[in-house]
Amino acid sequence: MTLPSSVVAAKGYLALGIAGFFALVLFVGSQRRPAFFDEPAHLRQATEFAPAPTLHDWLTNNDSSAAGPLSPLLFVTMGVRTIERPPLFRIPNLILLAAITATLAAYLRRQPVPRPLAGALAMLALPPIWVCSGLALTEIPAMMGVAAALYAADRVGAIEDEKNAETALPVGWLAMLAAGIVVASCGRQTYLAILPALAVIAVRRRADLIPVGAAFGVGIIPIAAVMVAWGGLAPPLLRSWSEGLAPTHAVVALCYSGGIAFWLAPRLFQSHWRGATVSALVAIGLNMAGLGVHLTLFTSAQRFLGHPQLSAIAEAILAAVLIGAGAAWVFAVLSEILRRPSRMFIAGALGVLLLCASCMAIKHQFSSRYIGMAAPFFISMLAPWMGFGRWGCMRLAVGMLARFAVLASYFRFA
Repeated sequence: MTLPSSVVAAKGYLALGIAGFFALVLFVGSQRRPAFFDEPAHLRQATEFAPAPTLHDWLTNNDSSAAGPLSPLLFVTMGVRTIERPPLFRIPNLILLAAITATLAAYLRRQPVPRPLAGALAMLALPPIWVCSGLALTEIPAMMGVAAALYAADRVGAIEDEKNAETALPVGWLAMLAAGIVVASCGRQTYLAILPALAVIAVRRRADLIPVGAAFGVGIIPIAAVMVAWGGLAPPLLRSWSEGLAPTHAVVALCYSGGIAFWLAPRLFQSHWRGATVSALVAIGLNMAGLGVHLTLFTSAQRFLGHPQLSAIAEAILAAVLIGAGAAWVFAVLSEILRRPSRMFIAGALGVLLLCASCMAIKHQFSSRYIGMAAPFFISMLAPWMGFGRWGCMRLAVGMLARFAVLASYFRFA
């Protein structure tokens, strides 16, 4: 029996994604370079846990990382000897990446998505994922909490579909929702911004408001306690990192998100191509006329080009493309919500937009890692528009190769 070409292509997409994941594991496992880039800051915070007289002192004397305490505590459980030996301290993020992929696949399996695992594996084509997973950074542990909260919110909200509308919400899924919020917010405080997106999925009737609200309240207690100890969103010694706002960072995040969305699911843009095209051209024109949005792309990977002028030209072209993609993405999202409102799509779009907005609060710098944190929401909203045929395989392959080049450039140049 001959399988349809679409089925064969989808199997190829799965094989490609799985091969890419194992290539990432093999590459990271073969690296013996000691901690570098942002890794020393998070590892040092872990090694200072045991000598600290109290938990309060450990939290408030943090002068190395503005992220929440989740990642350092994860390293603490590994032991000091382990976190001093590469590549062992990088392994947890790879394990968590596999867990995130499995959780997102389980979430998509409950949605009208034809190929859940393939959709979840598309996360490997996102720009920051390889760096966040291949280095001992803080995004992946927190993202595990988001994936778990997303799945639990869907299970909580699904009670509406049961015949007995008065059935009480399951305590186990509410507890998982609260735990996911704890993990996410204690890993990266900006994940507090996604609570409205989770509420869109979890609250489907008026009776859900109290139990879901209680789960949210329990979920934010730990990070609230941490911020009380800090006296703000960041440790006292790093207070300047969270003072003031940088609105330009939100605009840059929207541009990055548009590029990610276009690469993952060009069909969404095709559905609204007229308005999306006009929006893109207007945005590019306004920026050229003096709007002044500047994007710095793949700084470390640019060194592979070997020529500053060539790097500048490539960056200028990519920046214009991303500015247009950001405007087109906003138009496509709003049009889709007005035309065919879907709870899953609205929640995903809201999660992405809120995380883009939260980038304003990170004044000291912008990194694509901040918008990469929206990966679970990108996957959940775009999965119905993803193509897993030959062009889909091409996008996944090119995306993974580009992300591998970026990760390799960190180990070589950073």
